[in-house]
Amino acid sequence: MKMLQKIWRWVRTEQAALLGILVLAASLRWAYIGAYQFTRDEVPMHLTTMMLGRYGQWTWGSNASHSAIIPIHSPFSTYLAALPYLFSGDPRLGRLWVGVFGISAVAVFYYALRRYFGVGAGLIGGLLLASHTLAVDWSRTVWNPDFAQPFIAAWVLTGLLGYYERRPRMIALHWLMLSFVIQPHFAYASIGVLSLLLLAIAWRGAPSERSMILRATLFGWGLFAISMIPWLIGLAQIYVTRDPATANVAKDIALGSNVNFQEMVLVFEELSASVGRQQSPSIAMGTGPVAASVAAGHWWPPVWTSQIFRAQALLSLLAVVMMFVKSWREKNRVPFLLIGLLGSWPMAAFFVAPVKVYAFYIMPLMFGAVASLAIFLADVAQWHKLSRWAVTLTVVVFAGMQAWLTVATIRDQQLAGNLKRFNAPLDTFLSAIRTWRETGGNRELIFLTETQEGKYDTRVQTQFWRIFAEGYPSRAIIMNPYQGVPIPPNGAILVSTYGGVAIPDLFGEGYLTGELVNGDSMFRWVVLEGPPSFPIDLYPRNFSRFAGGARILGVSLDKLLQPGATVPIKLLWRIDKANPTRLYSFSVRLVDDQGQVFGQADGLSLSIDLWRENDTVVNRLLLPVSENYPAGQTPRLNVLMYSPEGVETVVDDRETIVATEVALTTTGTTDHLGWFQYNPYGVRLPLTSHRYFALFSDQVDLLGFSAPSIVAHPGEAVPLTLYWAAAQTPTVNYHVFVHLRDENGNLVGQADKANPAGLPATHWTTTHYLADDHQLVIAPDAPPGRYQLFVGLWEESVGRANAYDESGNLFGDSVPLGVFVEVQP
Repeated sequence: MKMLQKIWRWVRTEQAALLGILVLAASLRWAYIGAYQFTRDEVPMHLTTMMLGRYGQWTWGSNASHSAIIPIHSPFSTYLAALPYLFSGDPRLGRLWVGVFGISAVAVFYYALRRYFGVGAGLIGGLLLASHTLAVDWSRTVWNPDFAQPFIAAWVLTGLLGYYERRPRMIALHWLMLSFVIQPHFAYASIGVLSLLLLAIAWRGAPSERSMILRATLFGWGLFAISMIPWLIGLAQIYVTRDPATANVAKDIALGSNVNFQEMVLVFEELSASVGRQQSPSIAMGTGPVAASVAAGHWWPPVWTSQIFRAQALLSLLAVVMMFVKSWREKNRVPFLLIGLLGSWPMAAFFVAPVKVYAFYIMPLMFGAVASLAIFLADVAQWHKLSRWAVTLTVVVFAGMQAWLTVATIRDQQLAGNLKRFNAPLDTFLSAIRTWRETGGNRELIFLTETQEGKYDTRVQTQFWRIFAEGYPSRAIIMNPYQGVPIPPNGAILVSTYGGVAIPDLFGEGYLTGELVNGDSMFRWVVLEGPPSFPIDLYPRNFSRFAGGARILGVSLDKLLQPGATVPIKLLWRIDKANPTRLYSFSVRLVDDQGQVFGQADGLSLSIDLWRENDTVVNRLLLPVSENYPAGQTPRLNVLMYSPEGVETVVDDRETIVATEVALTTTGTTDHLGWFQYNPYGVRLPLTSHRYFALFSDQVDLLGFSAPSIVAHPGEAVPLTLYWAAAQTPTVNYHVFVHLRDENGNLVGQADKANPAGLPATHWTTTHYLADDHQLVIAPDAPPGRYQLFVGLWEESVGRANAYDESGNLFGDSVPLGVFVEVQP
């Protein structure tokens, strides 16, 4: 029995009550922290802090402000928010860290009220702030204004310790706290007027200490200025490239502000007592009115309880007025005056702001209103024993109802979490990523952002994926405009939202994960074991590498090229050189043998930061075919690579410019050498029609040829393709000749070309072979008979090159191909 009495006495002590308040504050701020999605403004904040904390990417500014006067927020909040990312990439840890700031605000707030207004005011104020719904909201998301809470409480405490109690160190610290209040949101600068008022009161009330006050204040101003330097640097950088038209905004403030007293009342009610919460679940959390607010299973309190919140707001307003009364009547008037002004002065924003004033713009008012109510109720509790019980009941009801609203909000987020794909909770995304990684093994995650999901556009979605996938190898790709899909050599896990078309168009339906309340899936994904193995229909004719680092592998046609049709094509290319300096696009053009264009499709290659060496990239394009395209024409495509700076050049392996476009034809599907297994374009092709070997002047190999043994007539052309390679880099730019001769060596047809395959021989390499097309024309007066094809190389300064067979035997100055043409009348 004595033990229970001791426990009861301890429970009734101040320390136990404070511990209970802090536990309540922590429970509301940390409960189910992964139950809801990022807010729109939270995304860039997380990304900036993650890049700073994980990779040391310094910043002089935080995410952009919506104000025309201040284009960016101070980096102060970013520096604070980055600390958890030093230890983990889990975004939920960042939210827990913000909760620490909210809990700290409760502790400092309690101490300030206890010191100047008594234990009762401290405990009541601590409990009301710990349970206050907006204070909880502003402790559950990583958002610039959320970091201001403990500094607002510290600003109050240091202001009174410094200027009321005349402590010089606290005076200096007070101005540093003011800086830390303003930097999370510049609208909080309004309380700087109250700091100047404290200075004026202290200056007037203590003439003998003016020298100390002046020195401490000047030192504090120095701390204030120094702490602002990173923000000033960021603003200077922004203003170099952006004119915010501050003069026009100033004019708006002076002439265009309309005071709306109804809005003033609503904002005061919201800040002091969370009135109207169910109609607007939380502007801070970005949910707005959602269907879940009235859905079956919601936990919102009954409608009649709104009167309790209005009563709290009315009592808070009365309490603020009482602070001014007490500041007039009480001896220690300064603390009462400061609290009264903190609960009213921020409303001046309604008279000067050129934009709609939201609750978080004047967050300091919440501290003034809650403090005023706590002081007022603590005084009432001293009137009589019954009044003490009445105050206790009132405080418990107010705190309980505020906590109820927070729990209902969390439940609301849970219900709304599967209405839209990017409303899904953080836990859903993090769990899905772990599942994909476990299924796909040691492969990179490639996220494709293709569809608008609610208010989250593709740019914001890439930031989502970047944050969620921290710690895993991953890339997020904006598919608006549509661009290439990179696949590393060891494969990848491709992920998109359910409505995305890239995965179905390229790799089939894939797998589906997650489900919305309407039955739709959330995500689509597929595991690729390696680079895609699409059938190649058109291959590079000769050279395939652009100087920008892209090597064209070929094009896969989804259907035949028909006049008037729109044909989906897949352009495959490999990244030979990463880190491009330009943003490149491709232009694929359907042409005939004379180069006339019959269709064109353009598309972005791949964003600069996404290039990785040896990746295979697939660009899906829609190629419109002209109505005038000749039916039955052998397909031929030209691929250009260009940027805003101009057209990129095609180069050989020695970086010598050889062309401005890559020509693709179907020749490779029938005429390349099967035994020549290395193909520079990364594909294996069927046998050529004739394997052959001859060596010209120890420099040039004839590897094979394709030529029909046909019956022809005088004046007709015989098609022939020769396959050349360099045994060593040629020192002479050879010309090629193809002769049709009779058994006595008489010439009856020929084809000559200055550069075999259209490329000077001195540009050839030993790692590539070339397909060299010819049309040999039979002489119009050729007599009937059987004639053989011969091939040779020559150059003016050296004459014809000697040719040798595989055994080193001399052919002569030309090579017989063993193909005969029967010429008939």
